[in-house]
Amino acid sequence: MWPLATHPTNKNELLAWDLAHDPSELPLLDVATLRQRLFIRSADLPEGVLRLPLKSVHLNKSPMVVRKLETLTPKMAERWGIDMEAALRNAEKAAALPDMSAIWPEVFQRPREATPDVDEDLYGGFINNADRRRLNQLRALSPAELAHSRTGFDDDRLVELLYRYRARNFAATLTPEDAERWEAHRAARLLEGEGGARNVDALFAEIDTLSETTDERGEAILGALYDYAEAIVPDGAPKKA
Repeated sequence: MWPLATHPTNKNELLAWDLAHDPSELPLLDVATLRQRLFIRSADLPEGVLRLPLKSVHLNKSPMVVRKLETLTPKMAERWGIDMEAALRNAEKAAALPDMSAIWPEVFQRPREATPDVDEDLYGGFINNADRRRLNQLRALSPAELAHSRTGFDDDRLVELLYRYRARNFAATLTPEDAERWEAHRAARLLEGEGGARNVDALFAEIDTLSETTDERGEAILGALYDYAEAIVPDGAPKKA
């Protein structure tokens, strides 16, 4: 391996080139091509295009990396299929590469993620003690009292979470407008797969695939999943025959 640069967002991670491969093409590639050949699966790359043999070495994790070349004996190199002569030639080419430190932050830049749905915002931050007390008080109310309570949350997420809690558990207490909004949310998630959710069509297809190789117990479980999906699918949606 030949160290190329420190990972732009993780200082304990080193970007290294596998010296079984010639690194000469590396400085000729633009950001888009580098991203394509690093992050797209080999099976999804265009014909004739290969993934780049660039690896991440985590300095604070195993397995360890040995710097002293003499540690690799000819017998060990033969056992692991390492061509030392080719590796040394490629090391010379890697040492002569121009400085590419400015390009790696662009290559590894993550796309800006949309605001997560409140039901999935596990890492959006903890609620404060005042909101916890408010939630405990609300859970002690009857459904009718809950429908007319004032919340006053400090965390804006809790307003939507409380509304969904009522919709899931006490749908009869929703106003017609809130009930319509809840059905629209369910349709977006269950039918259209909004936010990356698995919609019912994808679920049915997956169950069909699994049923081809499962046993009797598995068939019962898959059948229960069918029944559950049909029970929660929004009104007016096609059901599985």
